[in-house]
Amino acid sequence: FRSSGKTLELVQVHNTGEESSSMHTSEPPVDKSKKKRRIGVAMTVVAVLLVAVIIVVVAVQLSSGSDSDTQIRKSMVLRILAEVSNTESIQQDGSPQQLAFDWIVHEDKKFSDDNPEKLKSRYALAVFYFATGGSSSWKSNDRWLNGTECRWIFVTCNLNGNVTKIQARTSETSSGLEGTLPWEDLSILTALETLDVGWNKISGTIDP
Repeated sequence: FRSSGKTLELVQVHNTGEESSSMHTSEPPVDKSKKKRRIGVAMTVVAVLLVAVIIVVVAVQLSSGSDSDTQIRKSMVLRILAEVSNTESIQQDGSPQQLAFDWIVHEDKKFSDDNPEKLKSRYALAVFYFATGGSSSWKSNDRWLNGTECRWIFVTCNLNGNVTKIQARTSETSSGLEGTLPWEDLSILTALETLDVGWNKISGTIDP
């Protein structure tokens, strides 16, 4: 302050904060390349998750469609076989008829879809196969349940492709067949003239 005989004047200088702020350490500049990389990684993760979701949705739709097709085929096959076989046996778990039915529905589509009579014939032979031991006891099950039935071992067909003979033995030797003869189902084979299961462990009767 100064005195000159006049009123004393006190001059105050207010700190505006500029000086103190200049004492603070400034933040380093943002690395733009790192920021871009982070954004890129995030977008990639989102894209991968989106693709995964799409794959799951498509898989579920395909599965639903497949299940629906299988149910339709089951109904169609059951309707055809109901004309010649006991549906209760077909629906009994583990029965030769049920095993043959499942084979027709799930594995034999190529050979049975366009010909109901062929479907019945192959079903009857499949019942015979499962009822007499099939792969568990037969000494040879060459080609059974694969390709045309006229090439299955023991089976003979006529020129029209109808089964005329089942000869499940060679000379006086067993072929390993064991079980009960499913004659009711074999009677579906209207062209069958010879059924020879001698020397095998087969029970049951053949209706005249």
